[in-house]
Amino acid sequence: MKKITYILLSILFTLTACNKQEEEKKDCKNGGHQILDLCVCADGYTGNLCENGLNTIFIGKYSGSAIYSGIGQQPAIMLIEPHPNNDPRSIQIFRMENGNKVYLTDSRVVDKVSFYSLQDIGGGDDKLLVTGSKQTISNSTISFSIQIQKKSGSTQTLVNFNGSKVD
Repeated sequence: MKKITYILLSILFTLTACNKQEEEKKDCKNGGHQILDLCVCADGYTGNLCENGLNTIFIGKYSGSAIYSGIGQQPAIMLIEPHPNNDPRSIQIFRMENGNKVYLTDSRVVDKVSFYSLQDIGGGDDKLLVTGSKQTISNSTISFSIQIQKKSGSTQTLVNFNGSKVD
């Protein structure tokens, strides 16, 4: 009986010591909190220590092809930048034209692979719909569409873009 008690106490001591070694203190950022040895991030943040806003997944310069309403298909360079409001889910989309940034729209990051927004435009009942996604396999290919949704229910596509990250 003493032998079994000794063995059980040895196992319990070993398991307790292992658990204490595994649970090192992490410095979780941006409202994240530690559960066991992982940081669980607050809404809008990602990374091992919750150090990055979700928008950082999309930030960059993309080279590809855009189909513009009334113009057709053209080579295009698009920039996605963090929104100046410092919201970890907000982005701004720009088109590069003759070396200048031309603002297209704002959007919100939904998760690690997509962004979406539906915005009122022109004081009327029409809305600007922005949908985009990032290819999860290479994580460097992006596609997005900017459309006007009419009150009547019809949509008009302003631009469709597909491109790869160049920076």
